[in-house]
Amino acid sequence: ELINKAKSIDSSLDPMRIKGRIQTLLPYSATDILDWGERNLAPLRDASTKKTNILNEMNRINAFGWLEDAKNASCKPPSFLDRFTAKPPHFYEAVLTKCRGEMMSFVTSLEKMKKEFEREVKDLHLDALALTVCCDQYIDLNTKQCAVERAKTLRLAHQTAAMLFTTIEQTMQQCSNAVQQIDSFVSVTLPNWKMMK
Repeated sequence: ELINKAKSIDSSLDPMRIKGRIQTLLPYSATDILDWGERNLAPLRDASTKKTNILNEMNRINAFGWLEDAKNASCKPPSFLDRFTAKPPHFYEAVLTKCRGEMMSFVTSLEKMKKEFEREVKDLHLDALALTVCCDQYIDLNTKQCAVERAKTLRLAHQTAAMLFTTIEQTMQQCSNAVQQIDSFVSVTLPNWKMMK
């Protein structure tokens, strides 16, 4: 009955994946319920911190800003003062090559994070769903209240995790775009610029 109730909430649900969770939850006390889902909440907090750190590093490195500066410098007609003040092509080559290496390391980290976090998002959904359908089964009012509140927390955490997963994908795409644009500039624009110097 509880599995059917869960399937009515999420029709894509694999009954065998939720069955074990429901069987585990039914004899639980209030203390046990307050810890339910914690194993998936911890990775959510960790992933959020790691992604924020990568974004801060991306802002510090400013790959797109350097690309824009390099493009502007390569298109600008040389003036007399540029001989003394303008940064030469090899300066941008070095900076952009360094930026590319750092962006590639972020792509690798984000790819790994995405793969690991995808499982956590699914597990958090199952934990929230299992507790949601079990809430009415608890006779003790305090246990029932704990179950209702914990299920609500896990549902909201799952929504947050799903949004975080999307932003991890978006950040990975940004890093990939930076690498591709740097490759294009260094391989095509920069050699032409050097020849014109």
